[in-house]
Amino acid sequence: MTQFNYSPEELSQEIKSLRAKLTIAEDTLQAIHQGEVDAFVIATSDGDQVFTLQSGDYTYRLLIEEMCEGAVIITSDGWILYANKAFANLVKYPLEKVIGSPFHKFVLNQDVNIFQGLMKKQDQESSSIGELSLLDSNKHQLPVYLATNKFKIDNHYINSIIVTDLTEKKQNEEVIASEKFARSILEQAGDSIAVCSKLGKIIRTSQVFNNLCGNNYPFENFDDLLSLFYSKLDININPVSAEIIIENRFSINTVLQGKSYRGVEVYYQRNDGEYFDLLLNACPLLNSMGEITGAIINLTDITERKRQEAELHQAKLELEIRVAERTAELTNLNKNLSLTLDKLEQNQEILWEQSQLLDLAHDTILTQDLNSVITFWNNGGEQMYGWTKAEAIGKVAHVLLQTQFPIPISEIHAQLINNGYWEGELIHIDKNGILVNVASRWVLQKDECRKQIKILEINNDITQQKQRKQALQDSESKFRSLSECLPIGVFLTDNQGKYTYINPCYENIFEVTMAEVIGKNWLEIIHAEHENDLYNQWLKMLTYTQKDFNQEICYLHKNGKTCYARVQLAPMLINGVKLSGYIGTVEDITEIRAVEKMKRDFISIVSHELRTPLTAIHGSLGLLAGKVYDKNPDKRNQMLDIANSQTERLVRLVNDILVLEKLESGHTTLIKQACDAAQLITYSADTMQVEAEKQHITLNIKALPMEVWANSDAIIQTLTNLLSNAIKFSSPHTSILVSNTLIDSKETEAKISSHFGNLSVFNSLTPPYILFQVQDQGQGIPTDKLESIFGWFQQVDASNAREKGGTGLGLAICQRIIHQHGGQIWAESGLGQGSTFFFTLPLVTNK
Repeated sequence: MTQFNYSPEELSQEIKSLRAKLTIAEDTLQAIHQGEVDAFVIATSDGDQVFTLQSGDYTYRLLIEEMCEGAVIITSDGWILYANKAFANLVKYPLEKVIGSPFHKFVLNQDVNIFQGLMKKQDQESSSIGELSLLDSNKHQLPVYLATNKFKIDNHYINSIIVTDLTEKKQNEEVIASEKFARSILEQAGDSIAVCSKLGKIIRTSQVFNNLCGNNYPFENFDDLLSLFYSKLDININPVSAEIIIENRFSINTVLQGKSYRGVEVYYQRNDGEYFDLLLNACPLLNSMGEITGAIINLTDITERKRQEAELHQAKLELEIRVAERTAELTNLNKNLSLTLDKLEQNQEILWEQSQLLDLAHDTILTQDLNSVITFWNNGGEQMYGWTKAEAIGKVAHVLLQTQFPIPISEIHAQLINNGYWEGELIHIDKNGILVNVASRWVLQKDECRKQIKILEINNDITQQKQRKQALQDSESKFRSLSECLPIGVFLTDNQGKYTYINPCYENIFEVTMAEVIGKNWLEIIHAEHENDLYNQWLKMLTYTQKDFNQEICYLHKNGKTCYARVQLAPMLINGVKLSGYIGTVEDITEIRAVEKMKRDFISIVSHELRTPLTAIHGSLGLLAGKVYDKNPDKRNQMLDIANSQTERLVRLVNDILVLEKLESGHTTLIKQACDAAQLITYSADTMQVEAEKQHITLNIKALPMEVWANSDAIIQTLTNLLSNAIKFSSPHTSILVSNTLIDSKETEAKISSHFGNLSVFNSLTPPYILFQVQDQGQGIPTDKLESIFGWFQQVDASNAREKGGTGLGLAICQRIIHQHGGQIWAESGLGQGSTFFFTLPLVTNK
């Protein structure tokens, strides 16, 4: 039934039904507003949608209200439609303030992203679970577990969330972690530790405690297992009463009654008879209510310490005896010292006189006792370091001067004892904090009885000398760094011309190493032509008749090639006067010479090639200008034809030179695209068909349709150049074959290459690629010219080629084009056997 087919009776019945539903809806809304009926209200584009709990859902409502977990229903944008009392109690907010609030209000700020991620996952999978933290009204963090579900009511989606409080679980996890931590402490403790229950039974022990007892005795009574006696009891008193033993024995019950022990010495004798001295620490264990729940006992083994104390006591007694004996000896020595003192006073006067002489020295002279304490300090020390005698005497020498030793001071003292002296360089810091480099000499002084008494130290300031040396080293280092970066060879010699240094570039030029040349004369390494002339020039420099050396030399390289270099030498003078050696440079000019030769050859060839057509043009036009053939029209037309053909030849020559120069210079970039190899061959053949017919030559085409990656214009130029040469040098009534072949694998390449004479070209080729060939039945090419014909102005028969209009540049252009495509081009031929030109191009699939 549609809205257009209602009968009056049906419309009346529908109106009554709608009025009944409206009445129910109004009553429901009123009951909801008065709190008599629970409902869900969802805002939609069509207005508020009201969802009420039906009577059949009441049981589930009671279940949700009474459950321990929090239950929340939220809208798709996160507003709480319903929450049970458990959730309100969890977050400590009144239920009326919870309902109607956004859920993320109760989520810890740092975990809002986690909540959003759970809701996003729920949208994708209809449910999600995860852990995060909520905040209650007191701002306390509550770890909770969320389980969310999405369900549909009257075509609208709402979300339910079950919230489980994890606070107690987290606390239990912390207790378990604490228990594991306590157990690991007991397992790794270095002392004997036992934990007892409130009944005095052992419930936990460390491994060291088990070793002390000789075994593991869990749940044994502590007092029954260990008999610990206080060390104050003298067990040697005989007889010892039972009352004394019990009174002086430790009992776990005293700890369980609240008494603590700190550092009490006890002893224990194990069943196997081994005796232990122990340090006792014990205290009761209390619970959170302050009640005693057990005791912990810590026993530290001090048996070794007690043994050492006994030995120390015995040593003390022996020492007292020796002191008494030594006192008697010292009394006798005192008498002798009095006599010696008089002599020392006399020696002191002599030393004072000597010290006056030492003060006149510019070097620092000091003496130090065997503990490195300064006992004498001269005026030279004051001038060198800035400290007066009063400031220096009594100080430890290496502390005052902040000495930096080249070797450990213990090794210096060892050399002093063995040799009686030590020499070396030291670094000191003066009173102003300035570094002072000194050359130091130490001498061990002995008395008349050969007893070591002090050390005499003499320091000579070499700071400026070291600075000059360092400056020289820095200069040399800069020179070496510079020379090693130079693109030319650099070498140094002594006054006689023997190598002292060569840079890496020099090594590369002559293929030598520094170790090979050091100490040799520089002329020995360079095996140059006209060696006598070079030697004479070098002698002039050595005898000062010539200031410098500048020669270009030709020499035979180790690889057998003739090379060229420019060698320059100049003297190195100290302060512009004293000769310290020679510095030389070597520049490899082999390539420069080759380029210059190529330029000369090119100019010569081009001049020759240009002169020939220009001469013909000049001669023809000269005859016409002189009106020699005015009365002979046929001859005059012949002269014009000569001038025209030679002009065309000249234009072709210049155009070919320009094209070849652009290809070689890299200024021309060939834009490649997918091309049909068959179309390229067909178009080129069609272009040359007229010329072939003039020469009565047949063009046979066997072109396979395959796509190559190439510049079509450049490949057509290559094919037309090869066809033009084939037509020019073929006899009439012969044929020329143009074809292409797919080389798709190494096996195919091997089959094809077995018929070729030049196999080296295949070393640089990797299948797949297309092989093109242009085969004629002409006069052929000598095998010794199969490579040279691809050079500039290279022709098998120059005179014959010129007659046929050739410039000698066509094959050079073809080679440059194919190389820019990443391919190879070559020729297979022999005199009288015809010629076949091959070239390769990559497939489109390679790009």
